[in-house]
Amino acid sequence: MPKVETLPASELKANGAFGEDTIYLSEEFLSNASSEKVSGALLEEIGHYVDQELNSGDSPGDEGEIFQQLVQDEAISEGELVELKAEDDSETIALDGEKIDVELATPLFPGELFIYEPGNVTYDPDVELWQQRMYEQGWDIAVDGYYGSESESITRQFQQANDLAVDGIVGPQTWEASFDDPIPRYV
Repeated sequence: MPKVETLPASELKANGAFGEDTIYLSEEFLSNASSEKVSGALLEEIGHYVDQELNSGDSPGDEGEIFQQLVQDEAISEGELVELKAEDDSETIALDGEKIDVELATPLFPGELFIYEPGNVTYDPDVELWQQRMYEQGWDIAVDGYYGSESESITRQFQQANDLAVDGIVGPQTWEASFDDPIPRYV
């Protein structure tokens, strides 16, 4: 079995990853996610490990997620299977100055838009992960997991500084840009 290590999400760029015979899990993800989400991420990375052990190279697509869904007896539609087989879940991360090729447990973007809705602000660990990343890059933002007016304002500033559509919504492009290095701070 592979080793398991925890890393800050800012280094990992995802909730989990597999590379160099090691499963990496985000410290923030482990602290905030439900046991179901953690189990899913761990199973996905074990799937990447099994693929490595059985095949001479990385199988095309996200074989880890396919493995996780099969083990957890989740139905996979034909269309979803085609998408998973076409997905590129590879990424390069830097650990201790060394670049390591990994397969990510989950896409960087969690799949839901972060939209400020006055009167309807609830805690979300993915929002907290994004806020932590922004804070680590020098943005003056509370890391509390609530996407409120302050987060929306920072999002607008970040989008403007990165030549993104300025709408105050954290969607796939804003999310991915926030995990790119370096992040220009709004001045």
